[in-house]
Amino acid sequence: MAPALAGRQLFVGNEAIGAKNQQLPATEAAQPIVGPNFDHDRVCQPFRALASGLMQHQEFVVLHTVKIKGFASTEAIAVCCGSKPSDLEKTLNALRDAGLVMFREGRISGWGPTPTGRDEHAKRLAEELVSGGHADAVRARYEEFLVHNATLLEVCTAWQVRDLTTNELNDHLDADYDDAVRDRLGGLHEAVVPICRDVSGRLPRFEFYEPRFEHALTKVRQGLNEWFARPIIDSYHTVWMEMHEDLLATLSLERASEGQ
Repeated sequence: MAPALAGRQLFVGNEAIGAKNQQLPATEAAQPIVGPNFDHDRVCQPFRALASGLMQHQEFVVLHTVKIKGFASTEAIAVCCGSKPSDLEKTLNALRDAGLVMFREGRISGWGPTPTGRDEHAKRLAEELVSGGHADAVRARYEEFLVHNATLLEVCTAWQVRDLTTNELNDHLDADYDDAVRDRLGGLHEAVVPICRDVSGRLPRFEFYEPRFEHALTKVRQGLNEWFARPIIDSYHTVWMEMHEDLLATLSLERASEGQ
């Protein structure tokens, strides 16, 4: 491996990929970049306000999403929760009033967890896994996911770098090469969908990963290259990283424990 790539498997967000490959087409720029347009009326359950200091399930889902994303807009959180942004505002405001989340104003604004929110989140995660008796099953699915994680890194690298020995970037001018990498992503998708379904059958808050994966893959297959691994949108790589982080948080694991 050439020195410039030593220790690196992925060029996600690297400006050297080329500005033309990082720009959204005009038709895409007019759309929200945070993810799919869910049928909110079908999938969204009403959010309930905090009552007597007790957090309801949907409120926990919102707090959990804020914690996983670290810092995010209302729209981005809504995609992950399967909610309309307008419906989500009440829950976010209730969580803010309870001291669990905060909204940062400024050039880049968004929601993040407070220290109290982080503590409450950790407590609820532990209770959720123990009370449901799903720890062993979720751990098994996580370990399966981890095997596929190595494949995702390889596929994303192939999408962005054609030759690691020469540091040759993929300029996306070779249609056959790109189609082959898209096919590899499609094969990986078929492997991760059963994991999504099994985990969401045990922990329903995971149910929106599959449609987000589907949306990103559809965009990639339509030739919208940024939906493969662009970090600032709900690309396939973005959704994968969030599910990875979610599984780690759910099982109270540290990424360093994976040995990578």
